Amino acid sequence: MGDEWPPVVQPAQHEHRIPPEEDLRHEARNSDMRRLQAWFLILMALCTHSWPARAQECLTVPLADHVKDGRRVGYWLEVQAAAGQSGMVLLDTGSRGLMLMADRLEGGHVSRTGRHATQIFLDGTVFEGEIVLAVVRIGPVATVDPVPVLAVKNISCKEGRPDCPGRHLFNSPLAGILGVGFGDARFMDTPLSHLPGNLAGGFIIHGGGHNGPAGLILGLTPLSRRGFVFPPAPRKNLPAPTGGSLYDWNAVFGCFSISGSSERYFCGDMLFDTGSSRSFLHVPPPLPEGIQPDGDLDGSKVVTLAIPGLPEYRTTTGQRPWADHFKVVADKTGQSIISAGFFTDFDVLYDLKRQSIGIRPAF
Repeated sequence: MGDEWPPVVQPAQHEHRIPPEEDLRHEARNSDMRRLQAWFLILMALCTHSWPARAQECLTVPLADHVKDGRRVGYWLEVQAAAGQSGMVLLDTGSRGLMLMADRLEGGHVSRTGRHATQIFLDGTVFEGEIVLAVVRIGPVATVDPVPVLAVKNISCKEGRPDCPGRHLFNSPLAGILGVGFGDARFMDTPLSHLPGNLAGGFIIHGGGHNGPAGLILGLTPLSRRGFVFPPAPRKNLPAPTGGSLYDWNAVFGCFSISGSSERYFCGDMLFDTGSSRSFLHVPPPLPEGIQPDGDLDGSKVVTLAIPGLPEYRTTTGQRPWADHFKVVADKTGQSIISAGFFTDFDVLYDLKRQSIGIRPAF
């Protein structure tokens, strides 16, 4: 979950000059991208066709990139559980399981487990409630069987984090959070892995920054996998399907640089988080000159991400809502969070069967 950001300010366009000897290679790359774009358009057309849900190999559920009051905080989609009141939930790759405000489950058939649980998010938000079992509907398709849902009865902020974003969920039209990250299945599983047929195999998040609106593509096919690179994940010898931290399961290895830094690259685990409107770059102390700890990077800084197998990603801070807002954290963990804005420039694939993450430039 993230914060409110100002209206969109279009970034300046930069001209890239290509040496003559690279023209042929550049044209070949452009040709490959055009073919991938054509495949993606075909995929979107197939996935949005009005076939019966159980017969489909894939299905696109629309995503909203702002809430009704105009705040741009990640991606949102409509979810209904146990025939209760439907509502918009935050699609969150930085957590796991469906967490709904308890009043959204009223009037529907749920099976109570009597098991109370607490979910603490990276931003300091704390959810408390009871785990119940309910059939969950995501867009036009429902889970095959009842799945665990955290019926949230209380929201608070972790000690030392009085300004946590989750406090805004009370007395709002927002229904909760759909955590779709990988992780320990002993607590709560994602409803996406309990959809019918091929739809349960995985999904793609298309942020909509380049081609068409944002969408959650349910179901992986040979066509939809084209163009994705699968960077190395940090997890090693974890007992499946339990054990390990959120970073162990959901991060990929990468490096970043901040213009003006004395050291060009800082490397470590990167968690791509649709639930955050701000990126957090963890840099080992001492910090480079001109960079303040726990402070937002100003508009004069250029941040570059380098992920194995992908083109470098550069953005100038402060120009687009939640795409290029960065805060530097001084510590030695090497575990950084890259915000929802990354998904406007890259499609991200989650293979639920193989527990792997793929990334490709958005078309």
